[in-house]
Amino acid sequence: MSKKDKMNTPESLPKRGRSRSKYAKKEVLKETPPIEAAETSLAEKAQTDMPDEHEAEEKESASGAEAFPEETIVSPDAEEPPKRGRSRAEKNNRDLAAEGGMSGKKKAMIAAAAAAAVLLCGAGGYAVKAQTYRNAFFPRTVINGVDASGKTPQEVEQEIERDTRNYTLTIAEREGKSESIAGEAVDMKPEFDGSIEKLLGEQNIWAWGLTLGNSKKITIDTAVTFDEKKLEKLVDDLECLDRKTQTRPENASVSDYVEGKGYSLIPAKKGTLADSDKLYDAVRDAMKNLQTELDLEKEDLYLSPAIDDDNETLLSTLDHLNKAAEMSVIYQFGDEKEVLSGDTIRNWLSVGADGSMQVNEGEAAAYVSSLAQKYDTVGRTRGFRTSYGTTVDVNGGTYGWKIDTATETANLLTAVREGESTEKEPAYSKSGKSRANGGIGDTYVEVNLTGQHLYYYKNGTLVLDTDFVSGNLSKGHGTPNGVYTVAYKQKNAVLKGENYRTPVSYWMPFNNGIGFHDANWRGSFGGTIYKTNGSHGCINMPPAMARKLFENIDTGCVVVCYGAAGTESKKTSRDGRPSGQETAAETSAQASESAQTAQTTENTQKTEPANTPVGPGGAATPNTAETQPETAAAKPAETAAAKPAGTQADGPRAGQSAQTKTEAAAHETAAVSGPGADRNIGAAVGPGAA
Repeated sequence: MSKKDKMNTPESLPKRGRSRSKYAKKEVLKETPPIEAAETSLAEKAQTDMPDEHEAEEKESASGAEAFPEETIVSPDAEEPPKRGRSRAEKNNRDLAAEGGMSGKKKAMIAAAAAAAVLLCGAGGYAVKAQTYRNAFFPRTVINGVDASGKTPQEVEQEIERDTRNYTLTIAEREGKSESIAGEAVDMKPEFDGSIEKLLGEQNIWAWGLTLGNSKKITIDTAVTFDEKKLEKLVDDLECLDRKTQTRPENASVSDYVEGKGYSLIPAKKGTLADSDKLYDAVRDAMKNLQTELDLEKEDLYLSPAIDDDNETLLSTLDHLNKAAEMSVIYQFGDEKEVLSGDTIRNWLSVGADGSMQVNEGEAAAYVSSLAQKYDTVGRTRGFRTSYGTTVDVNGGTYGWKIDTATETANLLTAVREGESTEKEPAYSKSGKSRANGGIGDTYVEVNLTGQHLYYYKNGTLVLDTDFVSGNLSKGHGTPNGVYTVAYKQKNAVLKGENYRTPVSYWMPFNNGIGFHDANWRGSFGGTIYKTNGSHGCINMPPAMARKLFENIDTGCVVVCYGAAGTESKKTSRDGRPSGQETAAETSAQASESAQTAQTTENTQKTEPANTPVGPGGAATPNTAETQPETAAAKPAETAAAKPAGTQADGPRAGQSAQTKTEAAAHETAAVSGPGADRNIGAAVGPGAA
């Protein structure tokens, strides 16, 4: 031992008033406390101070103390040395520390010895404590509502028996009301069958430290018994379940529309009616656990509104309702508009049982149908201003505007659900060229079946007019009235029917197998030929006129077929013009109107019927009537284009029928046929194909 170490020993210290043996005993206790003595002390403490330790554990558990509290062990033989001044040893220790202190190795040995001592003491204390739970329950154990912490099974049974005497369950209700059920009313009594002892036997005493801070609630069904049927009847008779006296909950809802404020939220109402399905189970469980009060509000035992004030679906509906009430849908129909306002839309809206916004689809469909009824023109009777200055009703046909009601109803419902204003055209299954002039516009072919004369206007300008021969009335092949469109154009087509095969140079169908085409087998057109010697329904035209129409007309051009009383003429023509009448084939309506005043000196003209033929904008046009215009002003300007040379068809020779002429033409032009001549593909078939 070094000189410095010797200076630190008890022997080196002064011996003023103290015995060497007593001082040495104190030092030994400080350095190496006997484990056996500590364990004996812990055992004695556990046996003599058990109640106090239990209370200390409860306090430590409630305040979040550690599972393994540190125990302080003090030897009974140790005495505290008097503290009169400072000893020389203390001074020597300070001097040694100033010189560098003890070595690092020695420090580590002392620390290890101290840690081992603590572990041994802690393990010993934990083991001693574990033995106390062989006959008692862990802390924070509750059995049938009785705190069983540190209690034996017998002590728990005694408390259960005591609590069943004069037991009453108080049921706290809304509005400050309460009801009660007495234990004796249901024959409540304790019954012990060893279940509590069995619970203790299943307890792992070495796991007691793991239970600190955790409560364990156990209900033994057989520990507390009562008459279930009596309890069920008493619960059924509770006032909180009386549907006559209690108020039912009401869902949150949306108010009626208020002008200037819109829709608002009506809060939900809780009501006072309890949930019978939940209440019985809650009462039974409370009595089994000797619970003295059952709060219906806290235990959520009331019937609740299905839709609360914060229901996302309802709040979204409220927002959409207010948007829909302010929105508008504007439909465009040419120059006209139809406005569907929020005042109408909000009458279609309601709130569903789940809080969602409902739109009356029937109302939306009815509105779209009303638009179709007003603005659809396909197949409808429409007023048409003729080239004769009169307005006639034209019905039938396939051309015009037709709203797709199913699609537009779906579109409208989507717009309403989104609550966004919009301006649009409706969805159409068929679309016209224009909304003007009854939906016909200013480009069309006007076919007067009574006068057997047609006019072709393009962008308001008269391009040509000519006589024609239509369907044979005597054979039931009359050309139908109506408004149609040219389906396509084809050169050198072969028109086929049940008993004919007729090649034509220009084919322009507009009503299935009915169309415009040249008829070079005819020598005259117009008049009343159609009544007994007409076509199968087609519009037979002079070849030159058919070619001119073919060259100027476009696919999709509107064709208006009608009859007009007072326009029939007995005269016929070879080139499409009645004898003595000049053509207006390339004269615009505006040019004709300007030329009217320049011809006021022609007073030798014959007068015409009262109905003066006029085209779009009121321009005078040729008439197929036998008489000439009433005044010079009514006669078209003499600006007719020259007739194409060599295009006039020869009429039937004397004694030759139109059918014979047709057969000859078919024989001569058999090699000139359009697509499908051999397979009937692309050929016009049906009434009036030739």
